[in-house]
Amino acid sequence: MLERLIGNIRDYPLDYIGHAFILLPVTIGIYRRQYLNNQLKLVAFYFSISFLEECIQLFYSLNKWSNIHLYNIYLIIDVLIIGLSYYEIFENKIHKKTIAIATLISICVSIFFYSHDTFSSASNTVFRLLCVTLVLFYFNWLLTQMKIINILLHSMFWISAGLLLYSLGTFFMYLFSQFTIGVHTKSNIFDLYWKVKQILYIIFCLFSTIGFWVSKYDKENYT
Repeated sequence: MLERLIGNIRDYPLDYIGHAFILLPVTIGIYRRQYLNNQLKLVAFYFSISFLEECIQLFYSLNKWSNIHLYNIYLIIDVLIIGLSYYEIFENKIHKKTIAIATLISICVSIFFYSHDTFSSASNTVFRLLCVTLVLFYFNWLLTQMKIINILLHSMFWISAGLLLYSLGTFFMYLFSQFTIGVHTKSNIFDLYWKVKQILYIIFCLFSTIGFWVSKYDKENYT
């Protein structure tokens, strides 16, 4: 198994780099844990779960077991955690209800279109649409509230910006997954899109790491 692991690292280095980068926001989140509010704790939990998910997928890969169904199962968990993270931000009942309904719809779509042997195009597309909607909803709320003194010292700005880049950057990849990362896709095309996904996720991890790092300034960053 060790030889297979070394071979995989040599053949797919970006996958393992992306896996390692997940530990960055987790580590900084733990380091800044005394400054984390509920939504930031949920985001830290999301990355912790993501790292665990990647470890399980790695184990499946090393044993040459199909792990596509795991991506579709984990998607349901990701939808729930991301939805809860943004739900915790708002105090307005209408805002909370809107986010809860959108998250519930996304979960239902993920369950309905679950597939054991292919990437669920509908589920992944709706998840990314949910993320984009939540982030834009949040940014609009920030602009209308005008309570942040320095946006660059606001934790959720960095995390949301990273999530927006990742979601928009992979939206069409999953919308047309039958042609980009499907089971019948040519290996060179699959590798190209998968590498783009990994790079965007690394950027998301870096942005989130910055977000956790500046969390100590959140309380003083409101008017």
